[in-house]
Amino acid sequence: MKNILVKWTAEMSIHILIWIIFIFYETVLTGLVLGSFANPLVYILHYLINISFFYFCGGIALPNAFTDLNKSIWKVPVLIIPGIIYFILTGYLADIWLTKNGLLANNVSLNFNKEYILRVLYRCFYFLGFSTGYYFLKQFIKARKNTELQEKRRYEEIIKVEKMEKALSRAQNAFLKAQIKPHFLFNTLDYVYHNLEEESNAANAILALSDMMRFAVDLDEVSEFIPFWNEILQSEKLISIYQLRANHKLNIKSSFSKDLEKAKFLPLVLLTLTENIFKHGDLGNPVYPASISARVKGKRIEIESKNLAKGRLVSNTLSSGLKNIEKRLQFTYGSNASINSKLDPNMVFHLSISFPALFY
Repeated sequence: MKNILVKWTAEMSIHILIWIIFIFYETVLTGLVLGSFANPLVYILHYLINISFFYFCGGIALPNAFTDLNKSIWKVPVLIIPGIIYFILTGYLADIWLTKNGLLANNVSLNFNKEYILRVLYRCFYFLGFSTGYYFLKQFIKARKNTELQEKRRYEEIIKVEKMEKALSRAQNAFLKAQIKPHFLFNTLDYVYHNLEEESNAANAILALSDMMRFAVDLDEVSEFIPFWNEILQSEKLISIYQLRANHKLNIKSSFSKDLEKAKFLPLVLLTLTENIFKHGDLGNPVYPASISARVKGKRIEIESKNLAKGRLVSNTLSSGLKNIEKRLQFTYGSNASINSKLDPNMVFHLSISFPALFY
């Protein structure tokens, strides 16, 4: 409020200064030309009429007349004519009052006739021209400020995108460095697998792990999106690995609708959500089994998961993995994506993600 008042005061100070200079110029010039000066009250009354007419036209009539350009051809005269009538009548009444009080020269004709009206109209259109220029100057300044603001926002958006791209580039480089020649690992896993044929559980776990790691490495060669169903398969493999380790005693189930087969999505999101369940969830309680599901609903894809919180978790904040997912969703889909979580009274953690559905 204080800033608005300061801005208004500064603007009004400029207006007052300009009017003082203009009035001083006109009165002095007129007085020198005519060889005499009128009573100060004459100047005060008439300039009050001039100034009020000026601001009526430039601040009220013209802004309303040009709100719709298609209608301005008739709105301009409809709104300006009352101001002209006001200018003529108030000027005439002011002259009558000044004459009765002996403040106006007796040789001034006060007959309300064509000659008087034309003389006043000249003055009226004189200030109408100023007010029209004032209106268009305000519009020009407003348009320039809007352009500058848009340019500033566009520049800030470019900076934001560049920062995001740099962050993604750093993350990609970190991921590539973490690979440490993964093909050697793949070959080793294949060798171990072929020598563990009798130990079927271990062999299956190694094979699933090998496929998952190959999937993660190959992501560097694909575009921003991957087939959603590919990651669903990897998520199922991750679940199977954990089940093998726990001798199939973990209480978790997954459900993915068939209409996701042609959907595409950001990579490593579903895998992170699945891994988050095993990392932070208690899957040993059959009363509260964990679950993860995905489906197409309307024009959106919804992913939901729930799991009993491990230990004495009292915070409902997202883990670092989920925070990264949230940032990626916002960067890709903006406000069209949402991620919500809650911890219910039974200490069951619920997570839901929704985003626009994209298909190949």
